[in-house]
Amino acid sequence: MASKRRRQSRSSPGPKAPAESSRALTAKQRRFAELYDGNGTEAARQAGYSGSDNVLAQTARGLLRNPHIRKLIDAREGKQVGPRIATREQRQAFWTEVMGDEDEATLARLKASELLGKSQGDFLERVEMAGKGGGPVQAEVKADVKAEVKHVEPDPERIAAIAGILARMGALPAPGSTEPARAADGAAHD
Repeated sequence: MASKRRRQSRSSPGPKAPAESSRALTAKQRRFAELYDGNGTEAARQAGYSGSDNVLAQTARGLLRNPHIRKLIDAREGKQVGPRIATREQRQAFWTEVMGDEDEATLARLKASELLGKSQGDFLERVEMAGKGGGPVQAEVKADVKAEVKHVEPDPERIAAIAGILARMGALPAPGSTEPARAADGAAHD
Protein backbone atom coordinates (compact mmCIF):
# COMPACT_ATOMS: atom_id res chain seq x y z
CA MET A 1 0.00 0.00 0.00
CA ALA A 2 2.79 2.44 0.91
CA SER A 3 4.63 1.69 -2.36
CA LYS A 4 1.42 2.29 -4.27
CA ARG A 5 1.10 5.72 -2.64
CA ARG A 6 4.69 6.54 -3.45
CA ARG A 7 4.17 5.59 -7.07
CA GLN A 8 1.08 7.78 -7.29
CA SER A 9 2.84 10.77 -5.78
CA ARG A 10 5.76 10.39 -8.20
CA SER A 11 3.46 10.27 -11.18
CA SER A 12 1.45 13.30 -10.12
CA PRO A 13 2.41 16.44 -12.03
CA GLY A 14 4.39 19.13 -10.25
CA PRO A 15 3.29 22.73 -9.78
CA LYS A 16 1.96 24.44 -12.87
CA ALA A 17 4.01 27.09 -14.60
CA PRO A 18 2.62 30.65 -14.31
CA ALA A 19 1.48 30.64 -17.95
CA GLU A 20 -0.57 27.49 -17.27
CA SER A 21 -2.16 28.79 -14.06
CA SER A 22 -5.30 30.21 -15.68
CA ARG A 23 -5.73 27.06 -17.80
CA ALA A 24 -5.58 24.96 -14.61
CA LEU A 25 -8.84 26.57 -13.49
CA THR A 26 -12.33 25.43 -14.43
CA ALA A 27 -14.65 27.76 -16.31
CA LYS A 28 -16.60 28.41 -13.08
CA GLN A 29 -13.40 29.26 -11.20
CA ARG A 30 -12.29 31.70 -13.91
CA ARG A 31 -15.78 33.25 -13.93
CA PHE A 32 -15.64 33.62 -10.13
CA ALA A 33 -12.30 35.44 -10.42
CA GLU A 34 -13.76 37.77 -13.06
CA LEU A 35 -16.87 38.53 -10.99
CA TYR A 36 -15.26 38.84 -7.55
CA ASP A 37 -15.52 42.41 -6.28
CA GLY A 38 -15.27 41.82 -2.54
CA ASN A 39 -18.55 39.89 -2.26
CA GLY A 40 -17.58 36.23 -2.59
CA THR A 41 -21.08 34.86 -2.01
CA GLU A 42 -22.55 36.88 -4.88
CA ALA A 43 -19.59 36.16 -7.18
CA ALA A 44 -19.96 32.42 -6.50
CA ARG A 45 -23.70 32.60 -7.22
CA GLN A 46 -23.18 34.51 -10.47
CA ALA A 47 -20.37 32.16 -11.52
CA GLY A 48 -22.81 29.25 -11.41
CA TYR A 49 -22.23 27.70 -8.00
CA SER A 50 -25.40 26.75 -6.14
CA GLY A 51 -26.51 26.46 -2.54
CA SER A 52 -27.59 28.60 0.38
CA ASP A 53 -25.78 31.81 1.24
CA ASN A 54 -23.75 29.91 3.85
CA VAL A 55 -22.74 27.25 1.32
CA LEU A 56 -21.84 29.91 -1.26
CA ALA A 57 -19.81 31.84 1.35
CA GLN A 58 -17.89 28.65 2.19
CA THR A 59 -17.34 27.98 -1.52
CA ALA A 60 -16.08 31.55 -1.99
CA ARG A 61 -13.65 31.19 0.92
CA GLY A 62 -12.26 28.02 -0.62
CA LEU A 63 -11.95 29.65 -4.04
CA LEU A 64 -10.18 32.68 -2.58
CA ARG A 65 -7.58 30.36 -1.01
CA ASN A 66 -6.69 29.01 -4.47
CA PRO A 67 -3.44 30.78 -5.49
CA HIS A 68 -4.34 30.69 -9.20
CA ILE A 69 -7.66 32.43 -8.55
CA ARG A 70 -6.02 34.90 -6.19
CA LYS A 71 -3.42 35.73 -8.86
CA LEU A 72 -6.15 36.43 -11.44
CA ILE A 73 -8.07 38.66 -9.02
CA ASP A 74 -4.94 40.56 -7.95
CA ALA A 75 -3.87 41.06 -11.58
CA ARG A 76 -7.33 42.33 -12.55
CA GLU A 77 -7.50 44.71 -9.58
CA GLY A 78 -4.00 46.01 -10.33
CA LYS A 79 -4.97 46.81 -13.91
CA GLN A 80 -8.14 48.62 -12.84
CA VAL A 81 -6.58 50.80 -10.15
CA GLY A 82 -3.51 52.06 -12.01
CA PRO A 83 -4.88 53.93 -15.02
CA ARG A 84 -8.01 55.32 -13.31
CA ILE A 85 -6.24 57.34 -10.62
CA ALA A 86 -4.52 60.54 -11.65
CA THR A 87 -1.20 61.38 -10.07
CA ARG A 88 -0.64 64.69 -8.30
CA GLU A 89 1.34 65.97 -11.28
CA GLN A 90 -1.48 65.00 -13.68
CA ARG A 91 -4.05 66.86 -11.57
CA GLN A 92 -1.83 69.92 -11.31
CA ALA A 93 -1.19 69.91 -15.07
CA PHE A 94 -4.95 69.65 -15.72
CA TRP A 95 -5.77 72.52 -13.33
CA THR A 96 -3.02 74.63 -14.88
CA GLU A 97 -4.42 73.95 -18.35
CA VAL A 98 -7.98 74.90 -17.29
CA MET A 99 -6.73 77.99 -15.46
CA GLY A 100 -4.84 79.22 -18.53
CA ASP A 101 -7.62 78.45 -21.05
CA GLU A 102 -9.29 81.77 -21.84
CA ASP A 103 -12.20 79.95 -23.51
CA GLU A 104 -13.17 78.40 -20.15
CA ALA A 105 -15.75 80.08 -17.94
CA THR A 106 -14.30 82.43 -15.33
CA LEU A 107 -15.78 80.33 -12.53
CA ALA A 108 -14.05 77.18 -13.83
CA ARG A 109 -10.75 79.04 -14.16
CA LEU A 110 -11.03 80.41 -10.60
CA LYS A 111 -11.86 76.95 -9.23
CA ALA A 112 -8.88 75.44 -11.07
CA SER A 113 -6.67 78.20 -9.66
CA GLU A 114 -7.97 77.52 -6.13
CA LEU A 115 -7.45 73.74 -6.41
CA LEU A 116 -3.96 74.23 -7.82
CA GLY A 117 -3.07 76.61 -4.98
CA LYS A 118 -4.44 74.20 -2.36
CA SER A 119 -2.51 71.29 -3.84
CA GLN A 120 0.69 73.32 -3.54
CA GLY A 121 -0.03 74.49 0.02
CA ASP A 122 -0.65 78.15 -0.81
CA PHE A 123 -3.70 78.49 1.44
CA LEU A 124 -2.66 77.01 4.77
CA GLU A 125 -4.64 78.24 7.72
CA ARG A 126 -2.89 78.17 11.03
CA VAL A 127 -4.95 78.13 14.21
CA GLU A 128 -3.48 78.58 17.64
CA MET A 129 -5.41 77.51 20.69
CA ALA A 130 -4.80 78.43 24.28
CA GLY A 131 -6.53 77.71 27.53
CA LYS A 132 -7.53 80.20 30.25
CA GLY A 133 -5.03 82.98 30.69
CA GLY A 134 -2.99 81.82 27.69
CA GLY A 135 -2.10 78.52 29.38
CA PRO A 136 -2.50 75.02 28.01
CA VAL A 137 -5.91 73.72 26.95
CA GLN A 138 -7.55 71.68 29.70
CA ALA A 139 -9.69 68.65 28.89
CA GLU A 140 -12.06 66.90 31.26
CA VAL A 141 -13.20 63.32 30.81
CA LYS A 142 -16.43 62.38 32.52
CA ALA A 143 -16.59 58.87 33.91
CA ASP A 144 -20.36 58.46 33.59
CA VAL A 145 -20.39 58.30 29.79
CA LYS A 146 -22.06 55.09 28.61
CA ALA A 147 -21.84 53.61 25.14
CA GLU A 148 -24.70 51.74 23.57
CA VAL A 149 -23.57 48.50 21.99
CA LYS A 150 -25.69 46.82 19.37
CA HIS A 151 -25.23 43.13 18.64
CA VAL A 152 -24.15 42.58 15.05
CA GLU A 153 -24.02 39.18 13.39
CA PRO A 154 -20.55 38.38 12.05
CA ASP A 155 -20.19 38.40 8.27
CA PRO A 156 -18.16 35.32 7.27
CA GLU A 157 -17.15 36.82 3.91
CA ARG A 158 -15.75 39.98 5.47
CA ILE A 159 -13.97 37.98 8.15
CA ALA A 160 -12.42 35.76 5.45
CA ALA A 161 -11.44 38.79 3.35
CA ILE A 162 -9.83 40.54 6.32
CA ALA A 163 -8.05 37.33 7.35
CA GLY A 164 -6.72 37.01 3.79
CA ILE A 165 -5.41 40.57 3.83
CA LEU A 166 -3.77 40.05 7.21
CA ALA A 167 -2.25 36.76 6.01
CA ARG A 168 -0.77 38.48 2.93
CA MET A 169 0.68 41.16 5.23
CA GLY A 170 2.18 38.45 7.41
CA ALA A 171 0.05 39.38 10.44
CA LEU A 172 -1.82 36.05 10.34
CA PRO A 173 -0.72 32.66 9.08
CA ALA A 174 -2.02 31.79 5.64
CA PRO A 175 -5.17 29.62 5.72
CA GLY A 176 -4.13 25.99 6.23
CA SER A 177 -0.57 26.98 7.22
CA THR A 178 1.07 25.46 10.26
CA GLU A 179 3.62 28.26 10.60
CA PRO A 180 2.98 30.99 13.21
CA ALA A 181 2.27 34.53 12.09
CA ARG A 182 5.09 37.08 12.06
CA ALA A 183 5.02 40.06 14.35
CA ALA A 184 5.56 43.53 12.95
CA ASP A 185 9.28 43.16 13.75
CA GLY A 186 9.46 39.84 11.87
CA ALA A 187 9.51 37.66 15.02
CA ALA A 188 7.07 34.76 15.35
CA HIS A 189 4.12 34.95 17.73
CA ASP A 190 3.81 32.47 20.60
